[in-house]
This record gives sequence, structure tokens and C-alpha cells, in this order.
Amino acid sequence: MKTGFWRGFGALLLAFAAGQLGPQLDLALLAHAGQGVSGLYVLVTRLAILELVITLALGASLSVLAARGERSGQPGEGLRPALLLAAGVGLPLGLLGGLAGYLLLPRLLSGDPGQVVTALAALPWFFVAAPLRLLNGCAAFLLHARGEGPLALRCKAVELLARLLLGVALIQGLGMGLGGCFITGLLLNLGTALWLTRHLARASSGQPWWPRRDWRSQALRGCAWESQRLLAIQAFGLLAVALFAAERFWPPAPGRLDAFSSALTLALLVFAPLSALLRFLSMRLAASPAEAHPEAIRQVTHRALPVAVAVAALLALSVHRLGALYGQAGPWWTTYVLILAVSLPVRVLGNLRRAQRQAAGQFALVGRLDAGLLWLIGLPTLLAGLAMNSPLLAYAHLVLPELCILASLQRAHTKQPEFC
Repeated sequence: MKTGFWRGFGALLLAFAAGQLGPQLDLALLAHAGQGVSGLYVLVTRLAILELVITLALGASLSVLAARGERSGQPGEGLRPALLLAAGVGLPLGLLGGLAGYLLLPRLLSGDPGQVVTALAALPWFFVAAPLRLLNGCAAFLLHARGEGPLALRCKAVELLARLLLGVALIQGLGMGLGGCFITGLLLNLGTALWLTRHLARASSGQPWWPRRDWRSQALRGCAWESQRLLAIQAFGLLAVALFAAERFWPPAPGRLDAFSSALTLALLVFAPLSALLRFLSMRLAASPAEAHPEAIRQVTHRALPVAVAVAALLALSVHRLGALYGQAGPWWTTYVLILAVSLPVRVLGNLRRAQRQAAGQFALVGRLDAGLLWLIGLPTLLAGLAMNSPLLAYAHLVLPELCILASLQRAHTKQPEFC
């Protein structure tokens, strides 16, 4: 493994965490303003879930293509088309989100006409910024793919500081409330987009802006399959919560829903570094020849697997302390945490294989396996566990699909057509 292979992983991990700070800052400013619109903020931003998924998926696809350009001795190839493509995809997403807001918000807020007026007045400022948010998100992935992760972090830090200052001025100083919050986001995304576009355009001097047809097809196919994978996971999570909430259909079990909800929150925290690992390795492997991938995966396994086992052991040993922290106890809590611990090493190995396949452009293979096996295996075990009041069976969806996915990825033929 080359010296400096892991350089940039810390920056990407911090970038994933920093991405959550902006909304937290917005909520803090809105709560401090005392206008009672924090709930509206969450409701409006949740309408952009598709935008978030597309940003992650397109960023993943574009970063792999950018890393390949670095490997082929053509640094900067595809950067300008990537920016144009991201902005172009963001336009219809913004229109779709705005339309969904105008249709859904009056129904969701039918009990409070004042909140409907406030939400609809602020809505345009949020969705006008959709192309800019998508461009900035994809540009950040491109910076990491080029080994410029620290620059992406500095840019994010400046943006957060500016968000704080501008938010205080508009939300609290001028009393603009929710609208001021979204105007702040629009202005900051505009400034960030201009700077990132200028920086990446300079890094690809002489390259065309308009994407070639084959390059565009590869990027969009990769985005489509990765979007399907992410949406399938999100949909499964939402359905799981809904099934646990439908307690009248299952044998009585006091505290089952609360235990599951708390454990799910813990799982999201534990899985966050794995998402960063997948993105980092897919970019790193895409920047190296395919024949070097098996050795790289072997060496990464030797380093990452002991860490995963140690974290899993810590989780298992801390199950009761964590229960005290979350205010949970009983079999529906302890079983989830223990199975979560067991699944960690398996998920690390699975993400190494996912990264290897995505680096080779096999987004379709990964997307089909993740979506298909999660639903084909995970849903029946979840339903059976709830019906039989068996936490062990219900929570088997955390590990059984992942084992099957890992086995399938290991068996998959390495010469799968690229971006199929």
C-alpha cells in the first residue's frame, strides 16, 4: 500500500460530521429568536430528502470519475462538466421540491393557517438554492477525490462562520425568521458555489464545460444506481419505524417502540464512519490500477477489521451503560445493541467490497444487491420477529442481508461492464 494511502480520510470523516452542523446552527438561531418556527424548518427541509440522496449519489459517481482522471494522467478531466451536470440536475430537483411543498404543506399544517402562510412565504428561498446546494455537495466530493480534503474543510468552516454571522443579522437582528434562515442559506450557497466553481475551473484549465455523451451517461447511470441503493435503505428504515409504531398488530411488548427508536439513533451514529470509509476507498481505489485493488483491499482489511472488532466489543460491553444514557433497558434494547455489535465487522468487510466494485464503475451491481437483499431478507425477518415477539429474529435484518451481500460481492465476476 502506498505511503499516504489514508491521507484525506480524516478530512472526509470530518466533512460528513460538519455537514450536520449547518442545520443544527439554523435550528439554534430559530429557537433563540423565539418565533416558534423550528418545526417548520424541519418540515420544509425534510421535503428535500430526494435532493440529499441525489447529492450523495451524484457526488459518489462524479468522484470516482474524477479519481480515474487523476490516475490516467489527466488531472482535472471532467471537473467542469461535473459542475455543469450537478447544477443541471439541481434545477428540476428544486422545481420538484417547491411543487411538493406547495401541495403538501397546506395539508400538513391545516390546523394552523398562520404557519401555512409562514412556510409558503419562506419556501421559494429554500428551493431556489437547490441547484447551488447540489453543485456545492458534488464539488466537495470532487475536492476530496483530488486529495484536497483539507481545502474542502476550510471552505466548510468559513461557510459555517458566515452562516452564524449572517443568520444572527437576518433572523435575530431583522426578525426575518424562517425566511431569513433560508435567505442566509441561499446567499452562502451562492458564494460557496462561485468560489468552488472558480477553483475547480482553474484546476481543469483548457478542458471543455459541456460533458461528452459517454461521460455523461456513465455519471448519470452511476448516480441512478447509487440513488436507488440509498433510497431503498431509507425506505426500509422508514417502514421499520412504521411497523414498530403499529403496535396493535403485534403481541404486546412494553417499551418496544422506544427501545427500537433509541437503538436506531445509536446505529446511525455508529454507521456514519462506515459511509465515509466507503466513499474514501471508492475514490482511492479508482485512482489506482484494477490489478492493485486485491492487495489494497487485503491491507485495508488487516487495518480496519481489528478496529471494527474492538468497537464491536466496546458496544457489547457497554450495552447497559448505553441503555442508562438513552433511558432504555430490556430485551428489545439489549438485543439490538448486541446484534449491531456483531454486524460491525461484517459491514466493514462489506463496505470494502462495495468500494472495490464502485471504483470499477459497478454501481449497478452494488445497487441491485443492497436494495434487493435488504428487502428480500430483511423485511421477512423483521415481520416474523414482530409477529413472534422475538427481538433476535426482528433485528436479524441488521446482519443477515449484509452477510449475503458480502458473499455475493466476493463471488461476483470482476469483469462486470463498467457503470452498467
